[in-house]
Amino acid sequence: MGVPFHEVRQWSAAEISLYMAYYHIAPWGDDREDLRNAMNMQLLAAVHGNERTIDDFMPFKDKPEKTGGANPALRAHLMAIARRSKS
Repeated sequence: MGVPFHEVRQWSAAEISLYMAYYHIAPWGDDREDLRNAMNMQLLAAVHGNERTIDDFMPFKDKPEKTGGANPALRAHLMAIARRSKS
């Protein structure tokens, strides 16, 4: 999130709920860093004449990717919290 821990400790419960709901809708972090790294590795392999695919460089390719937006009730809750935190 790019927020120092000492600032997060001062957040209200509503702010924490907001970020938890947002993370559920649009996850961030290193969980899929393997895909970005695999794309770079495949490019390097291709430059050097190796015909490997991106899947060859993904140790976690069988791990399901987190998807968001599937829960309209959670999205509505997130928007309600966002409105309350602005007022």
